[in-house]
Amino acid sequence: MDAGTSLPDIAGPPNPDKLTDEYLEIFHNRQRRHSALGMLAPIEFETRHQTETVA
Repeated sequence: MDAGTSLPDIAGPPNPDKLTDEYLEIFHNRQRRHSALGMLAPIEFETRHQTETVA
């Protein structure tokens, strides 16, 4: 094989640990309410903070 030739990316079987980590980080943690943020979801907290800062 030529040194400049690369093999195509072939997806292996799904990795359950990676899928779980992605779900928790991308969806669950952004939606769940955090006690440190006054029981608001992070996006709600940011929206309220930006609104108060602008107003």
